[in-house]
Amino acid sequence: MIVGHSYDGSKVDVWSCGIILFAMVCGYLPFEDPDTHELYKKIKKGDLYLPANVSEEFKDLITRVLEVSPAKRYSIEDIELHSWFKKVDKPVPTLGIKVGSDIIKADPTVIHELKNMGFDITHARNSIEVNKQGSDLAAYYLQMKKMNR
Repeated sequence: MIVGHSYDGSKVDVWSCGIILFAMVCGYLPFEDPDTHELYKKIKKGDLYLPANVSEEFKDLITRVLEVSPAKRYSIEDIELHSWFKKVDKPVPTLGIKVGSDIIKADPTVIHELKNMGFDITHARNSIEVNKQGSDLAAYYLQMKKMNR
């Protein structure tokens, strides 16, 4: 995103969650600089300083999650298979959807309400069914929630 290329939202989300995970484990952010230009240079370079007290498994996972190249960056599925992640005894809940990857069957009643609101139904249905982020999907979920009250 910093270099202005198009991006895969799920890969960006993994990287963002990696920043949070890094901060939770290490106690500081992986990339810091008071000068925004310098901060962006550090992010684009991807050099991480990891403290000696973190495990080799964590080092391996976090470097793969914070990989600069989105094509090489770990996916959610890769993370779930990593040995550091698997140390958690409780199974990860599978409730919910993964935005941009899970297919959704659009509710015709909600679609009808979107039509009444002025949405292009063909576009809205396509966006909803492929789970594409945007105003159509947001309006769909808001309308569904309103109707379920």
